[in-house]
Amino acid sequence: MPDAGERSGRDLKDVCIIGVDIQPGSSPSSASEAKYSVVVLRNNAIGQEFRDATIGKIVRLAWECGWAIIAVDNVYELAPDKKTLIKLFEMLPESTEIIQVTAGEGGFRDLDELKRILGLDRENTSDPLSSARIIAYAASKGIGLRIKRRVVKTKIIVTRGRSVSHGGMSFNRYMRSIRAGILSVTKDIKKILDENKIDYDLYMRKSKGGLERSVFIVYATREELYGLVKPVKSKGVKVVVKPVSDILMGNEVKEGSSRPIIVGIDPGMTTGIALVDLDGRVIHASSYRSVDRSIILSIISQHGIPVAVATDVSQAPELVEKIAAQTGALLVTPPRDLDSSEKQRLVEKALSLNKGLYLKDSHVKDALASAFKALNMFSDKILEINKFVRQYNLREKLPFIVRDVLSGRPVNEVVEKYINLEIGGAKTSGPVVGDRSSRRIHDSGEVQSLRQRVVELEATIQSLQKQLADKDEQIKNLELELRLLRNLKWSEECERKTYVLTNELNELRRSLEERDKRIEDLLNKINNLALAFKGVADGSLLAIPRLKKPSDILEVPPSRARIVFVDEVPELDDKVAGYLKTNKTIVLTRRKPLTEQPVVILEYQPVAEFEEFVVVEKKILEEGERMWAELEKKEREEEYIRVVKMIEEYQAQRMKKLGVTSFDRSI
Repeated sequence: MPDAGERSGRDLKDVCIIGVDIQPGSSPSSASEAKYSVVVLRNNAIGQEFRDATIGKIVRLAWECGWAIIAVDNVYELAPDKKTLIKLFEMLPESTEIIQVTAGEGGFRDLDELKRILGLDRENTSDPLSSARIIAYAASKGIGLRIKRRVVKTKIIVTRGRSVSHGGMSFNRYMRSIRAGILSVTKDIKKILDENKIDYDLYMRKSKGGLERSVFIVYATREELYGLVKPVKSKGVKVVVKPVSDILMGNEVKEGSSRPIIVGIDPGMTTGIALVDLDGRVIHASSYRSVDRSIILSIISQHGIPVAVATDVSQAPELVEKIAAQTGALLVTPPRDLDSSEKQRLVEKALSLNKGLYLKDSHVKDALASAFKALNMFSDKILEINKFVRQYNLREKLPFIVRDVLSGRPVNEVVEKYINLEIGGAKTSGPVVGDRSSRRIHDSGEVQSLRQRVVELEATIQSLQKQLADKDEQIKNLELELRLLRNLKWSEECERKTYVLTNELNELRRSLEERDKRIEDLLNKINNLALAFKGVADGSLLAIPRLKKPSDILEVPPSRARIVFVDEVPELDDKVAGYLKTNKTIVLTRRKPLTEQPVVILEYQPVAEFEEFVVVEKKILEEGERMWAELEKKEREEEYIRVVKMIEEYQAQRMKKLGVTSFDRSI
């Protein structure tokens, strides 16, 4: 990752630098909106300063600047995770960069150290706005680690065009038509990618009569696919083409392990991956939804060097073949597809060797069964290899020795080769005499690298030979199909295509009519909203808080609790009712509760509705205040009657106790 210091002063002259520091107590992962202190630096001078700015404000400032750098002391103050950070990048202008000023090739530096370096002794790092100034000035000097979004691949999704509403006898026929359409479009896209030699992974969810859904992970940018694959949206089939972004950050490069592992893969819409070492220890076992080849290779490289890639079917899926070819590992398939009982036995063996191992679904179990099947197939050879490796101290060469032996070479011959390589590598450290001075002997690291490359190329050749055989078979099938097509009458083909095009034209017309109606509805809504805003501005309408449930009123400050709107009001508990009575809050709702409540609740349909507030007529406020007055008057009268009744009951008890029929009130 390049350091921001690579920029020259001239590069930064016209850049708008936005220094950002999160407010104490705020967090981008919390339910409440995070608040930031923001300083905007132009030409090394402060142009604007904000306290309590939101992430939306920061995005808007970046768009106003055009070419902007957002500077922070921790990039995860802007977003809680990498996925959300990518979404934030997608909202920003394409030229915008984010710089973490506390990171760089020189290591981590806190704000106090940066303050001393920049000579900003008057700034106080305990104040967020002051920290934002330090951050902005540090970025203007080229300090920090640059973070940029990059598009690394493209996802193509082929699915149904709309939800199915047809019923009755034609439902199954209609569904078969849609599935056949998805299959046809999937084949067309696959053909285009193959003809243009574009690398991809394909995941399909099969169904009766065709496909329910297919997903292409294409290892090319969206720009490279322009003119080849286009988004489509029709009644039957929808094709979505969207770029998949990634962010490369300086601390994300991980050095992988050098231990030899066997990889089990169960590919599909959900892919199971199991990594097992040569002793039967499960290093990694999990499943991933719509995972692509680059992520699988990254997972494998973090845990070890693959010596074998295994699957549970005799005909290896294309994804498994590509993984084996790219890693240089041996592709292992069982002589016949593993049945459920054999998979169960293999999984039970894995669980017995790995106490406490958790397997979350069937995809992980199938992948683990594949890996242990391969381990069982080579267990005798692995024992023999381990004996020689311990004897000759070749532990570092174990992955490559295993690869050579599994590819069919005798153990003795492979071990001798690596002993010779080790001795040859050791000789290079001593003096060389005579005509050997003109000889250039590569060190063991280079030999190992070249050997690994040879293994990778051999695996690629095997894969290409298999692909060639598949292509020959495909050519035969196409030749047969061509002969059949030549026997069809041209008029029948024209009639069929005319029928298809007529149906598509009718669908497009219906879609256009629906879109026109949708536009008309949206225009009506915009006009209604404009009238509502005008009413709020001139005072004839009010904008009041909208609550999801009555208990949310407890979070509303008394100054804003005069009148609120709740979609539905169940029976109120004492705490909520007490708060409403204390603040004389008027509650508006679409439908009053069936039971009587000790507060003012009015049925009312808002003039306009938004997510957090609604717009109502001002006269409803007067109606609510009148009802509160009546309710309080009624409660006072009821209280008076209750007190009088208590006095009369007390007098009756006293007269009965004293044996008199009345009190002498003249005393």
